[in-house]
Amino acid sequence: MRRTAGFTLIETVLVVAIIGIFMTVVLPTLENVSPVYRLRSGARLIAAEIEAARTWAISKGKPYALHYDLNERRFWMIWPPKPEDPEAPLEDRPKAPAVDLPSGVQIREIIFADGTTIGFGPVDILFDPFGTEGSHIVVLSNEDRGGGTLSVKFNAVTGIVDFHPGVARFEGYL
Repeated sequence: MRRTAGFTLIETVLVVAIIGIFMTVVLPTLENVSPVYRLRSGARLIAAEIEAARTWAISKGKPYALHYDLNERRFWMIWPPKPEDPEAPLEDRPKAPAVDLPSGVQIREIIFADGTTIGFGPVDILFDPFGTEGSHIVVLSNEDRGGGTLSVKFNAVTGIVDFHPGVARFEGYL
C-alpha cells in the first residue's frame, strides 16, 4: 500500500495538543510583559473593587470602605461593622483579602473631591449606603520606563468610574 502525502490523525492531534500547552503557559505571561498592560491591569483591579464596594454599600444598606496601602502597593475592601459592635472603627472591622497591584505598578497618590492629595501611607475611602460618598481618584504609575501614569476616577454622585491618562482632577466640586 502506498502512502500519500499528509499527516495522520495522531500527528495532527499531537501538534494541536503541544500548541495548546504552549498557549496556556505563554499567553498569561504576555500581558505582564508590557508596562502599559500592567498599568491598565492595575487600574481595572481598582475600578472593579470601587464598583463592588459601592454596590455592596447600596444593596446592603451599610457602609463599606476601601483601604489603600500606598507603601505596600495593595488594597482591600473593609466590610460593615459586626452587629455586636456597630461603632467599630475601620481598622477593627472584617476585611476582604488584600489585592496586590501588578509588578512595577504603584499607587502614586489618592486625590479627593475637595482637592486634598495623599501620596503615602494608608488611605481609607468610605462608601455610604446612599451612594453619595466615596468620590476619589487613584493615580497609578509604573516604575518601569515608558509605563506612564493612569488615573482611576470615581464620582460617587454619578457612580461612574473613568480611566484617564496622566493625573485626573475633579472639576467644579469645591
